[in-house]
Amino acid sequence: MHADSVDGQRLECVQLKVAVVSVHGCPCIPPGGLDAGGMNVYVRETSIKLAELGHEVTIFARRHASGQLLPLAMPKSVELVHIAVGDPELAKGMIGETLPEFTVALGEWITKRRWSLDVIAAHYWFSGLVSASLADDFSVPLVFSYHTMAATKLAARAGEDESPERLTAESEIARRADRVVAWTVEESAAIQRAHSIPTGKIVVSSPGVDCVRFAPRAEEGADSAIGSQTRGPNVGYVGRLDAFKGIDLLLAAFAQISQRDHSARLLVAGDGDADQRASFCEQVRRSGLSDSVNWLGIVPYEDMPALYASLEVMLAPSFHETFGIAALEAAASGVPVVAADVDGLRAIVEDGATGFLIRERDPDVYASRTLEILRNDSLRHRMSRASRAKAESRSWESVARDLQEIYLGVIGR
Repeated sequence: MHADSVDGQRLECVQLKVAVVSVHGCPCIPPGGLDAGGMNVYVRETSIKLAELGHEVTIFARRHASGQLLPLAMPKSVELVHIAVGDPELAKGMIGETLPEFTVALGEWITKRRWSLDVIAAHYWFSGLVSASLADDFSVPLVFSYHTMAATKLAARAGEDESPERLTAESEIARRADRVVAWTVEESAAIQRAHSIPTGKIVVSSPGVDCVRFAPRAEEGADSAIGSQTRGPNVGYVGRLDAFKGIDLLLAAFAQISQRDHSARLLVAGDGDADQRASFCEQVRRSGLSDSVNWLGIVPYEDMPALYASLEVMLAPSFHETFGIAALEAAASGVPVVAADVDGLRAIVEDGATGFLIRERDPDVYASRTLEILRNDSLRHRMSRASRAKAESRSWESVARDLQEIYLGVIGR
């Protein structure tokens, strides 16, 4: 038991032992790469905050190549365990083949330590398959989060390719899970439609943001994050370099922005598949924008606040987002966002108040709205203040309290 406080009253809360299964989303891998994004941030931040509430959290991820890793300042009650299955360099598309081995290895880890856990929290369908088996073996409740759902991706963009295995697995996991955590009301409805599970099994809890780390600030020090001297106005993109993220639309919109404002620069933070990255670079070269586009690669997490500080506007033209954590970080930093009018981004961007939502996949519309913000200091400052105020309403502490309530509910305490 440990003490908590609500409205001045001390409450006695159960100390939970939580297994967080995130097969390919290790929290020490920085977001913005080929297979790393908002899920890595979510797993890291919620685990830390659950520990601060007094719970013991053990994160299980697949062994991976070291590369660039985040220094993790974890509380003592958070443990990160890498399960050694498969080649550390294995591509995400091949990870499914290692799941039976991962399940066995994790089950042995629990058995050898005679570990009495209270709840399993699983992230993405890889982890859901592993955790559904373990939840049955050890008679433990399962709380599952999709992060992205195959049916939604297939509906959002023509040409997306998802395996029948994933489609089947996501339905099986939905039926097995004791609770499914959706990030928005729209995602909750999509899950219910796709998998026909009772709406009472789905709980909506949106991600948060660190409003201390990400806050409006002067541009001093921003160049260290950008890697070169820049002079505004700066338009930014943060995320994976993937066609599903709308990178071709981003570059086409910036080409039009550049035609109307030759001093504008585009700062692109993130990485992705080598072939797609080469295609995007070629698109920039053909547009004659090589001197105006800065490919930053994966920006170290400690430099991200300075990067946001260097931006006047951020663009997020994705075909779909379950929840745009990068857009929320930008909002906390006081940066207006011009975004696709899709689920996830609608939860962050208030059209006309904190940025603009764009229905059309039209680069001219994105360019016009972006220039409207760049050319109107009063509008930009008003949107900056409104963005910050909206971000302040959702902290990682509040997310952890939501999860605590969900976990206590499924174990009947």
